Amino acid sequence: MMLGQSRRPLSLGVWVVAFPLLLLSTVTASAQSITAGALTGIVITHQGEPLDGAAVTIEDATGGTVRELTTRNDGTFALRMMLPGVYRVLVEVEGYQPVRLRGVVVAAGVTTTVSAELIERPPPIDSVTEVIQSGVQSGSPGRVVFGRELRILEYQVDASDLSRQLSGVISPADGRTGFALGANGLPARMTRVYADGIPEIMMRHPGVPDEPAPVWGIPRDALAQAQVSGSGFDPEWRGAPGATISLITRPGSERLEFAPYLAGSSAKLGGNSTLNPADSNATSVLGGFSLRGPIKQDTATFFLQAGYQSLQTPNPYPWVQGSETSSRDAVQQVAQDVYGTDVTPNVSPAVTAWKGGNGVGRLDWRVSRSTQLMFRAGGSSFKETNPLLGHEAGNQAGASLTGRDLSAAATLTTVTNLSNEFRIGVSLARREWQASALPETRLVGEGIRFGGNAALPGTFETQLISFSDAVQYQGGPHALKAGVSLDHYTYKEQFTYGSTGRVLYGDLDAFSAGTGVLFQANPGFPEARVSAPEVAVFGQDSWQVSPGFDLLLGIRYSTQLLPTNQLVGSVPWKTLTAVSQEAAPRDRRGIQPRLGFFLSPGANRDVTIQGGVGLYSSGIDLHEFAELVHYSGDNVKVIRSAGSLSWPTPKPSAAATRLTLLGLPGQFRAPRAFKGDLGLTKNFPGGLSVVFSGAYTHTDYLLRRVDANLAPFPSGNAQDGRPVWGTLLQQGSLVTSAPGTSRRFSPFELVSVLSPTGYSDYYAAAVALTRPIGRYLSFSADYTFSRTRDNLVGLLEPDAADQLSPFPEGIGGQVWDAGISDLDVPHRLAAGLEFRSNGAHPISLAVRGRFRSGLPFTPGFRPGVDVNGDLGGNNDPVSLEDLPSPSGSDIHASCQRISVGGFAARNSCRASGVGSLDARLGIPIPIATGSSRLVLTVEAFNLIASTTGVVDQAALLIDPAGSLTANPITGAVQIPFVPNPSFGTLLRRGGEPRVLRFGLRMEY
Repeated sequence: MMLGQSRRPLSLGVWVVAFPLLLLSTVTASAQSITAGALTGIVITHQGEPLDGAAVTIEDATGGTVRELTTRNDGTFALRMMLPGVYRVLVEVEGYQPVRLRGVVVAAGVTTTVSAELIERPPPIDSVTEVIQSGVQSGSPGRVVFGRELRILEYQVDASDLSRQLSGVISPADGRTGFALGANGLPARMTRVYADGIPEIMMRHPGVPDEPAPVWGIPRDALAQAQVSGSGFDPEWRGAPGATISLITRPGSERLEFAPYLAGSSAKLGGNSTLNPADSNATSVLGGFSLRGPIKQDTATFFLQAGYQSLQTPNPYPWVQGSETSSRDAVQQVAQDVYGTDVTPNVSPAVTAWKGGNGVGRLDWRVSRSTQLMFRAGGSSFKETNPLLGHEAGNQAGASLTGRDLSAAATLTTVTNLSNEFRIGVSLARREWQASALPETRLVGEGIRFGGNAALPGTFETQLISFSDAVQYQGGPHALKAGVSLDHYTYKEQFTYGSTGRVLYGDLDAFSAGTGVLFQANPGFPEARVSAPEVAVFGQDSWQVSPGFDLLLGIRYSTQLLPTNQLVGSVPWKTLTAVSQEAAPRDRRGIQPRLGFFLSPGANRDVTIQGGVGLYSSGIDLHEFAELVHYSGDNVKVIRSAGSLSWPTPKPSAAATRLTLLGLPGQFRAPRAFKGDLGLTKNFPGGLSVVFSGAYTHTDYLLRRVDANLAPFPSGNAQDGRPVWGTLLQQGSLVTSAPGTSRRFSPFELVSVLSPTGYSDYYAAAVALTRPIGRYLSFSADYTFSRTRDNLVGLLEPDAADQLSPFPEGIGGQVWDAGISDLDVPHRLAAGLEFRSNGAHPISLAVRGRFRSGLPFTPGFRPGVDVNGDLGGNNDPVSLEDLPSPSGSDIHASCQRISVGGFAARNSCRASGVGSLDARLGIPIPIATGSSRLVLTVEAFNLIASTTGVVDQAALLIDPAGSLTANPITGAVQIPFVPNPSFGTLLRRGGEPRVLRFGLRMEY
């Protein structure tokens, strides 16, 4: 059996080449804390000479003094362990015109470098020259979001809504909530999120790989700063092949600030009849407050936030194929007349309703001059009815999701020559999905899906206890850090894909006749529970080789301790194959070296170059290990039957055992990524900043699925040359394998082997710019171009059978699996423009636009059609000869004619790009006290938006008037294919509806 090709993993030999190259590159010592920032700068004359003894005053955004210091003899100054935020830097020297730098951004885990140029002037001097300069950041490369960007145009209240304004990740853009579909070319589940340097949990439905996960426990209003980076050079960051999200919560303040807000909207105000065909009111309300202030002046401050949201989102009809009204009426009539079942909610537009609240509290206490304590706690609770789940057509009428998030964290920081940061955190996330009363039902010929979802029901819960301690020493040009971390995860799930059944009918006539195909899984014990601590040690040296040249050398070693007694071997399988799965895999991650550099040549420090490389490893996903536990022994029995069916409640019939095994003994390796980043930043006079960056990520040891119970040899070939296993069965427009005929051993159904032979290659180039335009306008934009290649078939599919290669032994001497990734989204753009008038009560108008390429797909057949008999009903490509070109006025896809072994290459088609435009108007109401002001807000989301939805990916259909024939001697199979005239059109409209929201908010 061919387990599939994997690229040769990158070896430590890469470091032999990379290390000297970095030494030849030319970097201010990077900040030694992942939750605090550092500020360095240089003061020079107009001729470029350094100014010794210049008075430097660090001010907060309101002008309050944070710290006073003087420059050294080389004109430089430095301040470590600063709270992230926006600062002002006032520079004064006798005989020179004072300069105040405004808008200086200090980010967590980052060193910000500024430069001030002073011009000689005789006294008297009675003014200060104001200069806008955000500074140049060195550290973890990635977009930093702060200030007003966090407070305005928040479609959802949680932190994951930030992806709407970032080009570095793949935002959902299809109506689902959550952070992203993927990042660094990998699914969102491989991204890690941290709040104040402590790991947090992102979770929605672990059994559906393309579900974007939210962070409901941390709302945007509670954030001071957020950063998304592809890699963190500091080895204190845990390994994550995907992206790293670092959230910094808002601290307290030395003055009392109370900022309530209230907003509401109605779907009717949006006026989009396509996405709200039922003309639903769908009223939404959100409200809450933030409160911060002193407990004891200069000693202790607090921050409190609480919010509630009732969000109703109308959805389009479950399908648009053919005549909407007639097909819906026909389905309703058959269901009522033949089965006595009312399916009206399942074929009508549903309203997704989300109701819940969240709250966060933070305490900052200066225990002594050198010791600071931070304590944070928060949580959320919500319920969502008729939720969107997965990317396929249909609605989830009758389904629901109940969720709960809790977290608490504390950090004790001591800042001396020998500094220490001690962190401890506890978090919990629980998701309980309830299923619709009907099974997932498909009418293949019409492209109709209604009823429930085979991925429901399911209950998932993750608990995390996290501890870390980092000791730092500053000595001359070296800043040393060493530490240890321990993360103890406990994960449990009650989930079996297909437990409520999935029923396929060839067409409406077959539904009426009750003839179709049933898939249903029945577990013996429903729950799988896994506990796995992760232990790590790390160390680094941040070395200032010379002024303007820093070098970071780091190393991390981590291991995941998996349980040893939870896998139960199947005695019948061992008897048949002599293979058993009882020993737990061992995590062999090993050492993760990291190197980084920062170069800022010249006296003005207006050009910087930074980059680095590193290894990043994570343990096995605990959902995948839970699958090994759940599908071990003889726990899960699967029914596959064809012919006369009982609907909507299937009748029990003969069942076979489904197993999941983990490769061969000693073969397991935890996923590992090699990441490299390089960036160049140029600051221009007037505040224009341009950043060019590039990134490469190679991830290996990803798990791929192979069927160990597939018949050892194909029974024949179809007319297009594809191998066919078992006996194919045609029922109208539906073709599947006759139950059991493609199996090697009949007592077993799918026997998955998860083999660490998968890889992913991700290349990205990006450009970002920010620019104030005059006194009142500001503009920002970032664009990312990327390409992703991998060999992970069915990466986003929830059905294990759809993750199998249709050509496990290759085809025509070529490996079909290796190609364009399911997460290859080449073009991503986010841009914003804001006008803000002058005065104590400024009027503001902000516009934000975003665009991304559509997701790729493989031209094949309708979901459920299995033309090669391997049990996968959504993994078969068409032959290149049979691939039509999508054409017509309502086409939402395009294809490239790329052949692999005579078949359409994997993901050689792509859905159309999606884009939208949001706008916000803020009108101050002249009721204010002190620095606060009440603002009337009018927000329009998706004011202009692309027409998008679920694309019909079936290039060919099965002709119900034709007949499937097979030669019993040669095995040749003739399948009645017919071109699909609707190929590339929409099966279901989707996307986010237009929303017009009015509100009141107190601002400072």
